[in-house]
Amino acid sequence: MVKNNGKSGTIKNGEGSVVFGVFTDLHMDIMHDSLFRLRTFLDAAKRRNVDFIVNLGDFSYPDRDFLNRETNGRFSSCKRDPRAFQCSRDDEKREAIRMLHSCKKPVCHVLGNHDMDICTRDQALKFLGAGRAFYSFDMGHHHFIVLDCNYVRGKDGKFLHFEHCNHYQYSNEDSPFLPPEQLSWLEKDIMASPWPSVIFSHPSLSDTHMGLQNREEVWRMFHRANEDKKRVILCMNGHSHIDGVTLRDRICYANVNSISNMWLGEQYSYIRYSKEIDREYPYIKKTAPYRDPLYAMVTMSEDQVRLEGTRSTFVGPSPYEIGYPISGSEFPTTPFLSHFVLSLKSPDEDFRKENPNTPMHRIS
Repeated sequence: MVKNNGKSGTIKNGEGSVVFGVFTDLHMDIMHDSLFRLRTFLDAAKRRNVDFIVNLGDFSYPDRDFLNRETNGRFSSCKRDPRAFQCSRDDEKREAIRMLHSCKKPVCHVLGNHDMDICTRDQALKFLGAGRAFYSFDMGHHHFIVLDCNYVRGKDGKFLHFEHCNHYQYSNEDSPFLPPEQLSWLEKDIMASPWPSVIFSHPSLSDTHMGLQNREEVWRMFHRANEDKKRVILCMNGHSHIDGVTLRDRICYANVNSISNMWLGEQYSYIRYSKEIDREYPYIKKTAPYRDPLYAMVTMSEDQVRLEGTRSTFVGPSPYEIGYPISGSEFPTTPFLSHFVLSLKSPDEDFRKENPNTPMHRIS
């Protein structure tokens, strides 16, 4: 995959069509069957012969051997922050990285807020085998941009990158942010490309519940970029563990549901697997796991974007059956990643007609 803000890619069949597979929020430090979920996705991506793969973040903490090498052995003697997940599935983590490296497809990593809970940004990137935290690349007749939104606004107004759970000491209004330098780079990068842009981020650039704090700055910049022609067409995010699409100012914002679960928290704990699994993976009971992994295959042409999602059921009772609030996010909590087709030639009003079963908000 292209790194360091380079430009590269291939044009398929002379038409500029591109196919990629996308998943998010695997959370290896929570789930007991992460390798099964990742393998299922990679097998599906191989069958579709995708051009590249996108991980939208919250993949896994680095394994302990890796962190000991990175810290000259100091990691083992350090007490892990109690707000970090305390599981250490080191063999599984190494196998997951091996699977990604051996899939023979470029992998595009987006950093999630939990990826740095026990390490620094550079250590997380190195563990994943990624280059930079934000960059762009061309493939076919499309421009793809990876953002790093993992910044907290300090008391002095300066922006600090997430690491070692540092953002938990600040209020929810202080993170996540896209810092000014990256926002400026993003606008220049969008304007410099001859192709329409697709933007990957971990938090939503649209969601008013769990999204980017300075999202309105991003919206204004997108509006400027699209004034004379449509330069930004699609934004895709993980983080929220929900399924739904928002149309805002002629741009499609697509939530990609977690491949694994919905996080519910201590209040809604429920043992859904065996007692043995619960002992080894003590955070599963704080989630509503999906029985089957959720992921999507996305086909992009010059005329449309087609996302083919997957559907599953909850393991055990649904969140609402155990009292989880319905109004906890922009969209209902479901074990779905819905299909949709986005026409790049027709007005937004046609989206609902073409996608009657896709959860959607339309905001002018």
